[in-house]
Amino acid sequence: MLYTYLKRVTAFAAVPGAVIGAIPPVVGYVAAGGSPTDGRILLPAFLLGIWQVPHFWLLLLLIGEQYARAGLPTLTRVFAPLQLRRVTFMWVLAAAVAGAVFPVVMQGFIRLPWSLLIVAVSIWLGVGGATLLYPGRDERTAFRKVFIRINLFALIVVFCLVADALRLGQFL
Repeated sequence: MLYTYLKRVTAFAAVPGAVIGAIPPVVGYVAAGGSPTDGRILLPAFLLGIWQVPHFWLLLLLIGEQYARAGLPTLTRVFAPLQLRRVTFMWVLAAAVAGAVFPVVMQGFIRLPWSLLIVAVSIWLGVGGATLLYPGRDERTAFRKVFIRINLFALIVVFCLVADALRLGQFL
């Protein structure tokens, strides 16, 4: 409800929305008997929170005119196109760095090969995200590619966490 209200008030609603979006994994973990202060859930929730901001801002770069037509405040009215690409890239880079250090911080909680896959997909995200800085002639294609990349990043990270929890690949 708060996020829905903020979307009508500020172009930066994605930031508190990311915090709100990071809460459901913690709630599920607590419902399964875990502690809300356990790093095994706080770190994945933090990573998912960081992911949500560039996910939304990339969507905005793709279909922002629809938000503007609906009368919602958008970052395209706050930032020049180059500024918005740079700010979005910094969030993509933050997600990539958080993903790359995630297995180190979670050491002992996530095993090989899943930790290596998370590091690899994080590097892949960071390198691919750099196209936001120099999108070339077809900006929309560049935005779409990074949007797909950041969503695959989140999907692969979640898959790795689930696979590790199920002990898949323990003999690899």
